[in-house]
Amino acid sequence: MSITQKHLELLPCWRHSEVLRPGARVGKGGNPHHYLVDGIKCRRVTSILERTIPKGRGFNNWLVETGIQKMTSEVFEAEGVYEIDGVECTLADWLNYTTELARVRPDEVRDEAADWGTRAHAVIQQYIDLKIAGMVLTYVAEEMQPTIEAFSTFEVGLDVTWLATEMVVWDEQRKVAGSVDAIGYSPKGWVMCDWKTSKGHYPESSLQLSAYAAMFKNVTGQRISHGYVVRFPKDRPDEGPAFHVERVANLRTGWARYKELIRQTDYQPWAK
Repeated sequence: MSITQKHLELLPCWRHSEVLRPGARVGKGGNPHHYLVDGIKCRRVTSILERTIPKGRGFNNWLVETGIQKMTSEVFEAEGVYEIDGVECTLADWLNYTTELARVRPDEVRDEAADWGTRAHAVIQQYIDLKIAGMVLTYVAEEMQPTIEAFSTFEVGLDVTWLATEMVVWDEQRKVAGSVDAIGYSPKGWVMCDWKTSKGHYPESSLQLSAYAAMFKNVTGQRISHGYVVRFPKDRPDEGPAFHVERVANLRTGWARYKELIRQTDYQPWAK
């Protein structure tokens, strides 16, 4: 029996549980914010992190600076002529309109950054899915070729056989669930990867992967030996690495910390 066949039987899909992802609508069972595992509502791993780990001062400064930059550019472009969609208006109306543009600008910048990261994530997932099916990715957009080449080098170094993508794992006792980007097996044991789009490595990324690893063991009885956060830069790189890899050194410690965050939300009804 090959490694792929032998270890696929240990993956969560062989547990024969009924799993609905957030947003699934099946009769009255779907829920936009929670997983449902055998009818049990489970919070998303990421929702607990979002509610317990505050954004740093740097993030708040970025929000302010991005809004100010948008407001400043609108003022200079107006040159004393106040219009909304080509229609002349009062200064008061123009200021209200421009203030709203400045307010939503950080979301637009994040979405623009996420677009590239989402495409990189999608092409890597397609690459892995085809490998699992015994096929080869034959077409890659030019902007994504450096990403695929770098990822191929990364996986050769791991000597990994990919077994699943977007695999749902859970902890029914704590009512938490999440979706793992990629799971594989190597001669050194189980490998888990999670993709991120950000300017740097944040502690919550390691906690998220640690939670996934613990829930993977809960579902399969198998321990993750190597966990990696694969981070894509917010902007498409013109030069330098297509992505950065951080190995999560102590998954057990991360899981212990994450369980503390779960306990915090247990005392915060709004966080559920």
